[in-house]
Parts: sequence; C-alpha cells; structure tokens
Amino acid sequence: MNALLDESEWRFASVPDDQVFACYHWEFSRTAALESNPKYVIGKSDPSTILGNHLPVQWLPPWPDRAFLNCNIGRSDDEKLDTRGNLAELYQGGIYSRALGSLDLKELNFDLRAYAAKSLAAFVIDWTCTDKHLRDCFEYWLKKNRPDIIKREARGRGAPLAQMKEDLEALGIYRIIKYHHEIPILKLIEKYGDHLAKRFGEEAAWSRAKRRAFERLQSFPGS
Repeated sequence: MNALLDESEWRFASVPDDQVFACYHWEFSRTAALESNPKYVIGKSDPSTILGNHLPVQWLPPWPDRAFLNCNIGRSDDEKLDTRGNLAELYQGGIYSRALGSLDLKELNFDLRAYAAKSLAAFVIDWTCTDKHLRDCFEYWLKKNRPDIIKREARGRGAPLAQMKEDLEALGIYRIIKYHHEIPILKLIEKYGDHLAKRFGEEAAWSRAKRRAFERLQSFPGS
C-alpha cells in the first residue's frame, strides 16, 4: 500500500481562522489548475503557463507547486505561519488596493468569473454622497453585474468560515481517494482514520466528501 499522502495536501484542520479564506482559494484553484493541465510537472513546468484566470499573478511563485501549508518549505514553523499569514492578507484585499489604486470600475476590463465565487472590483466612491445614494448605486451595479453562473449560498447553511473549513476537509478526502485510486475506501479509512474527524469513519462519509469537493471544484476555472 502506498505511503500516506503528504499531510500538507489534506490535513487542513491546522489552518488558522484568519487564513482559511486564502487557503480555500489557493487549494481549490490549485487542484482545478493541476487536474486540467495533466502535462504540468510540479517543480519543472513554468507556473505562468497555466495561470490563466486561476489566481492573481502576484501569488506566483509558489502556486501551484507548493501546498498552502508548505509555504515556505525549509523554514521554521513560525516563519511558515508568517508567510501563510502574509499570503492570506495579500489575497484578502491589500493586493487589490495596491494594484488598482483608484481606478474607476468602468475603466476595468475584468471577468467576473476570474476568481470563481469571489470577484475583484474597484470603485471610485464620492464620499459627499449620502449613504442611501451609495447603497442605491451599488444595488444597481449588483443587478447589472452579478454573474448567473455562480450559485448563491442558501440561507441557513452555516457561517461562510465553517463552510470553507468543511469544504477543505472534503478536498482532503478527495485528494486522498485520488492519490490511492486503486485502494478501496474501507482500506483508506483504516490507513487514515486516526488522523481524521470521527465523522469520516464510514465509507458513505468519504463518498459524500468526495462528491462535495468535486462540486466545489466546478466553480473554479479549469475544472
């Protein structure tokens, strides 16, 4: 039986809450990119050849060669955490303000699908306007620009952070199953059971997780 898949590829429980958002997009887009580009060789191929609309170019390198949890390989755990924290901060907004400055939205030629369920937009805001006027303007913009291809999150499904954590757990199961593609799930439960949440102690739970991850991947370019 194959050795265990490297923990950085599936054991996402250690990701701090303030890095979950970045880890989620890093890993799902990374999976979509690598699966849709089978000729890409980690550590040898040029990442820019498969970048497309997967991620902001400023994330390269080490995407997609390294797992989010392995940034930066060869450094201390504290330095790895700092690096991942910087990546999370980069993704969650700082990069957008620096890259776009005060460009008017109408000047941008961006694809609303470029970041899967998350999109990048820049606005010039006239702070002399009333709050109501600004809200009305954004509501008008939203009606014109919300992409129909992105499924809206149903109410009552739980907080987005909790959903992303569960999605990452599902992605971990998905990767384990694909890595050991010739091994029955029941055997994988024996092999990985001590490292996973108790709810993954049954074959049906693994099948549900695999299906959940696959469905999430469909909203990322390249899937």
